[in-house]
Amino acid sequence: MLLCCVSEAIAQFAKAAGATVIATTSSDEKAERLRKLGADHVINYKTDASWGETAKSLSPGQRGVGHIIEVGGPATLTQVRSVMTRKHTIHSLESLC
Repeated sequence: MLLCCVSEAIAQFAKAAGATVIATTSSDEKAERLRKLGADHVINYKTDASWGETAKSLSPGQRGVGHIIEVGGPATLTQVRSVMTRKHTIHSLESLC
């Protein structure tokens, strides 16, 4: 899950490393910027109340996401749990954004 300038850099890095990038954001303007930076899929969490399930459905083979960049903190944990694979890593960057 990606937001703010830190997230823009993370999206570019992940894409360069060969990852399928599924990003979340709060506005259409930010979504377009993330797409231009290489995000494969962008979900507006303000208009998609089930964004975790949407992200899972967009993941390769609909298996879920193995690496999550978390910047939303405790408020997003329920959604994050719904998108995770069994073997996953969560990178929490909440204090940076």
